[in-house]
Amino acid sequence: MRNYLIIYLLFAISCNQNAQENRTEQSNKIKIIKEPQLTELVEIHENGNNFNIDTVSDIKKGDKERSASFIKSRLQKLVGNSLKEICEKEGIYYPPKFIIFRTFKMEKEFEIWGANKRSDSLHLLLTLPICAMDFEPGPKLEEGDGKTPEGFYNSQMQYWSQADYMWIKLNNNDIDTYGSVGDGSSFKIFLDYPNRFDWHQTKMIKKHSTPGGAIFIHGNCVSIGCLSFENRNYLPLFLFALGHDQNKYGK
Repeated sequence: MRNYLIIYLLFAISCNQNAQENRTEQSNKIKIIKEPQLTELVEIHENGNNFNIDTVSDIKKGDKERSASFIKSRLQKLVGNSLKEICEKEGIYYPPKFIIFRTFKMEKEFEIWGANKRSDSLHLLLTLPICAMDFEPGPKLEEGDGKTPEGFYNSQMQYWSQADYMWIKLNNNDIDTYGSVGDGSSFKIFLDYPNRFDWHQTKMIKKHSTPGGAIFIHGNCVSIGCLSFENRNYLPLFLFALGHDQNKYGK
């Protein structure tokens, strides 16, 4: 049984299914909210999809690199054409309005699934290698344990950070390195961990501990529980996330 996580934007990471079911049975003192049914998953192309980064002119002095509008526009110039081709190959519009992320811990794989709307069949658009995270099975149970959570989580985009490793300079020759706070662009995806189940699980197993928090999806290949990617692989992930219709389908 593969270990996975699903993110609703949609996002999910999960442990062994039997263990997950056992923990759910133990949680009879709280109300368990049933997750919505996922639409049918479409057969995956044998060779999968890949993406390219286009060559663009360097950022001009005075450009507002930290603004959400600049980041979206810049990512579109760098990888938008390639992502559009992937969607056309799968027979869906670009950008897809319904996006799901699914992560397999031990396999170090991050899948991006998309559809025109929630009721449509989902298509696997990209499978990206995860550069840094906790790759061992088992849920996050307490603050400071360095574990990556397992379960179903909503997510939202966030900008700015006080950490150097959250910054990327969006020039072709600078993408693979990170700079300093305020130099370049900072964009990350925040997971709504811990949810009610996580709190209950920590209380049941660790008693007086707290489950921690501040779990993000970001670039620059550094992690103490977050899901982190090489920057060039993070660009299409974030741009697909920006296309998700949060007003219609939630975060």
